[in-house]
Amino acid sequence: MNSKLSKWFRWLEVVRSEVRNLVMAKYTFHEIQGMIKANPRLNQYSNLFMTICHVLIYRMLSLALDVRSNVVSRVSQ
Repeated sequence: MNSKLSKWFRWLEVVRSEVRNLVMAKYTFHEIQGMIKANPRLNQYSNLFMTICHVLIYRMLSLALDVRSNVVSRVSQ
């Protein structure tokens, strides 16, 4: 296999893995939000709820930036 093509396949595998992690984090975030909305005792401001939201949002942003940086670095090469 062509070495350039081989590099692209390795790079695409990295991006695919990062996108999969991003989708899983988004799914988890929405599932937790659904559980909290369905439970009136949890559906109020709490430090735990806010911490979970912040952690998941931070994780999604971090993953999105990873994907973007990989794409930008590959395109600029």
